[in-house]
Amino acid sequence: MLDRRAALALLLGGALAGIAARSAAAGDGSRDGLRLENARGRRTTLPALTGGRPAILHVWATWCAPCLTELPELARYVAAHPAEAEAVVIVSADTRPTADVAAFLGERIGLDLATWRSTGPTPGDVYGLTGLPATLFLAADGTVVARHAGSLDWTAPETAARIAAHLAR
Repeated sequence: MLDRRAALALLLGGALAGIAARSAAAGDGSRDGLRLENARGRRTTLPALTGGRPAILHVWATWCAPCLTELPELARYVAAHPAEAEAVVIVSADTRPTADVAAFLGERIGLDLATWRSTGPTPGDVYGLTGLPATLFLAADGTVVARHAGSLDWTAPETAARIAAHLAR
């Protein structure tokens, strides 16, 4: 029979091992990736959507004021760069139905922007996000090679050059 100290040590050791394993796995996105759904009810995974190619993942939410300011710039960027548009995956961190999120985009800020919603693990859990908006540069295998926390200036020539260089890998 274990004494109290030994039992506490085992319990604490197991908890720390669990935290270490989660920390090692969280944040790189290379596990199974996100499970996604669009406004029409199509379900897929992020790896299936990106097709094993480098991608840009932009995470936002309807309740995020900086996100709502940034989204029109992102929409203009995607429209102006049709060759890259398929590689820019826009994901809402909202928990409400995707059709509601899409309606919010159209009605609240006047955008017809293709967005997905995570139905599996949250983007925060998969990629270790601590705030929104967030833009992640993903390698072909889904791992994060660069992060941008906060609003990205989608109008800056440097942003366009950075995205083009990343997607050309």
